[in-house]
Amino acid sequence: MTESNKDEAALWLTLRQEASAALEQQPQLAALLTRTVLQQDSLGSALIQRLAQQLANNDLDVGQWETMLREPLQSAAMQAVVSADMLAYRARDPACISLLQPLLFFKGFAAVQTQRAAHAFWQQGRHTLAWLLQSRASELWQVDIHPAAKLGA
Repeated sequence: MTESNKDEAALWLTLRQEASAALEQQPQLAALLTRTVLQQDSLGSALIQRLAQQLANNDLDVGQWETMLREPLQSAAMQAVVSADMLAYRARDPACISLLQPLLFFKGFAAVQTQRAAHAFWQQGRHTLAWLLQSRASELWQVDIHPAAKLGA
């Protein structure tokens, strides 16, 4: 296991521990915490689940969004970038007191991860999917990032 994989595994373990602790303190969040984190097997799966829940609308349901997002967001490279983003929030944002917060509540984090998926589709020439993601992100989070924009970690 590489050092990067160890760091990502540690981040995932911490995220699961935070979700378990939050569940004990806030049992009314059981459905959200269980569905988003505790039933998932990786950060990538958790991110896909959370974004699919947020992006779902009358045009595409949660399952359709999950299927669509799996391809661009499940890769090891993308999980490394998402991990770096979460750690950056934790290190730099005084309002961020846990790794769980960006995943569940920060619209900027959701918008950036959605843009990363849109960018992957854009790079593949799948512009309609890229524009769909960009449009939903703009509607939901008032963040408008062109799908061709390349963001660093």
